[in-house]
Amino acid sequence: MNEREVNPAQAFASLKLLVGHWSGKNSEGVIYTVSYTSIACDSSIVERWIFANGGEALTVYHMDGQSLIAAHFCPHSNQPRLRLSSKLQRNRLNFEIFDGSNIAVPGSSHQCQFDTLIASTTEFSRGETYKCFNDGTFEYESVDYTRS
Repeated sequence: MNEREVNPAQAFASLKLLVGHWSGKNSEGVIYTVSYTSIACDSSIVERWIFANGGEALTVYHMDGQSLIAAHFCPHSNQPRLRLSSKLQRNRLNFEIFDGSNIAVPGSSHQCQFDTLIASTTEFSRGETYKCFNDGTFEYESVDYTRS
């Protein structure tokens, strides 16, 4: 597997390239829209998802010392916090859960991993893995996005 070290500050800078509005469609034809906004004197990036059913999710990226953190506020009523992995795999930024709130709620699932590949200033892809609390199964979905 093609792995190399990733610099969290450089990864955060690359996420700033996503500022703007994007749309994508999953393999089942469900359309997603997402926007990225830089806030707090460029110290945080807000990722806001709008789903076809009107639901929303929010992720806030920020540096914490030498770590890049993604705090995800999910429609499943939980708030996992993920940290950028030290390895860049297949040119993807990989985030993995390290803690969160309302994670072990019966009947719910939570985001435990996601990866982002910024292909250009007009295209990126995002894959997400969710873990179901009840049976421990994992569900993965990947979506390609274009700037709208």
